[in-house]
Amino acid sequence: MNHLVLILTAALLGTGVHAAEFHVAVDGDDAHPGTQTRPFATLQRGHEAAAPGDTVFVHGGTYVVAGERAAGVVLSKSGEPDKHIRFFAFADERPVIECRGLTSPERPVGVKVTGSWLHLIRLLEPRA
Repeated sequence: MNHLVLILTAALLGTGVHAAEFHVAVDGDDAHPGTQTRPFATLQRGHEAAAPGDTVFVHGGTYVVAGERAAGVVLSKSGEPDKHIRFFAFADERPVIECRGLTSPERPVGVKVTGSWLHLIRLLEPRA
């Protein structure tokens, strides 16, 4: 019986898919792989890389979003009921998404969320 439990446990662990973690930092580069030592530069790139169950850590600093577009960041990808896509401020760091440079014939918005099953923690807080 113990052998059967060990075989089933090993089989489940061997086939399990682990959630990925990505990092975004103001001194990053969107051509990087999004690791902690080689982070992406934009929240949008972190969103593009993430899949259901993944976490995108956003490091402290000011992320300037500008240009002629209706939204600075578009979070359109969805997680799943048991696999949210998580966007968390990293540790005790405070990221600021600065979108005052947006121009558009429509009224621009800083962050547009159209996806579902997303979990955002300490990213869209107003400045103190």
